[in-house]
Amino acid sequence: MEFNQKEVVVIGNGIAAFGVVSKLLKHGVSPIVISPALGATYMFSGGYDIGNIESSGKYHPYKKMINPDKTIQETVQLLQNMDSSLRVSEKPLSVFTQYGGIKKTDILSFSSKLASIESIKEQTDEVGVAYLEMFRNFYSDKILLTLQKNEIKGVLPVEIHYLKRNHDAHFQNYDFAHLLEKKAAFERFITHLQKIVSQNRIKTLIFPPVLGVESFEENWSVIKKEVGIEIAETLSLVPSIVGVRVQKKIASFYKNSGVRVLSGKIIGYKKENKKIISLLTNKTEYSEIPISAAILATGKYIGGGIDLDSNFFESVFNLPLFYGDKKLDRGYYSQMFTENYFDKQPAYSIGVKINPMFQPIDSDYKIVFENLFAAGNIIQGYNYLNGDGGMVVAASTGVEAASNILNLIDLKGQKGESNEL
Repeated sequence: MEFNQKEVVVIGNGIAAFGVVSKLLKHGVSPIVISPALGATYMFSGGYDIGNIESSGKYHPYKKMINPDKTIQETVQLLQNMDSSLRVSEKPLSVFTQYGGIKKTDILSFSSKLASIESIKEQTDEVGVAYLEMFRNFYSDKILLTLQKNEIKGVLPVEIHYLKRNHDAHFQNYDFAHLLEKKAAFERFITHLQKIVSQNRIKTLIFPPVLGVESFEENWSVIKKEVGIEIAETLSLVPSIVGVRVQKKIASFYKNSGVRVLSGKIIGYKKENKKIISLLTNKTEYSEIPISAAILATGKYIGGGIDLDSNFFESVFNLPLFYGDKKLDRGYYSQMFTENYFDKQPAYSIGVKINPMFQPIDSDYKIVFENLFAAGNIIQGYNYLNGDGGMVVAASTGVEAASNILNLIDLKGQKGESNEL
């Protein structure tokens, strides 16, 4: 494989990497994306969380941004350009999970329609909650109970026997979603829904997030047209069908934009002084890639950006990791976990410390490499499991890192025709 004299390389393949790539493309720079596996986006539940800029902690990535409101606004627009099914809500939504609980989803919500307390309050007499006999991972009874606790009445339980079998097998999210990708199966499903609607007065049916993978938008439209109802999906369990949809959207975006996506692992690098001059991979066909800049967007534990032996370590460049101002040398392992599973575990907030240019720094606040930047969950300071923000934080750090690359790194020879999004 041939490379330019110096490439811009994004290490990772999740939503943070997407933020980097989108911003660079917008300014005529086409980077290389390299990752040994799919991004942690596959674990995405379905609600984009922005988090609160004002109340974000001292070490949160928003505090490093020059103008976080502007960066978030640009990030939302880039996400919507990638996926036209995104809808912006004026206020946070109280969205149902498959288990029947409620999760607050900030500002930006994935998919055409999410099942939320707010949307159900608007049409209480015409909402049904699906009960699927062969689908154990959807707790319709708990959804109904949560609605009752919120003083919402008139929502109907709707039995769906489409998945009924003559043995004890049970469907999972993937089973159902891939089944509905098949034309004949989906047509039978439509017929079944038409029968149900004729027997019940419903305009919206709350359903698990399984309406296909690649064809879900088309399926949604067909149901609305031929059955006359909306399907309101809950958030997803992991591994997530919604996450698969997003990852496929990202892959399609890269392909349509001419972005080179390489499968491989960075196993080393060459440097001169404080700059990385090339990345070494485990692939013989592109064993060494000359670079002008690299962006570390490998995620945390799910994406493989941080690994564990007797201590935490960053898996590509062995960068120092921090919890607050504390560098995590050996001996801190046990302190990063609490006994209560539901506590805000410190381990989820550790990561690479960055300066305002999103360059990793050491404990003396010195830049590790002048042309290395970080984006997403690898950055310390926000806990995506406990309300510090999620997908929008990750994507916006990618946008911010790309902005700094454009300002700091000489990308002569890397710019082609501007690809405005």
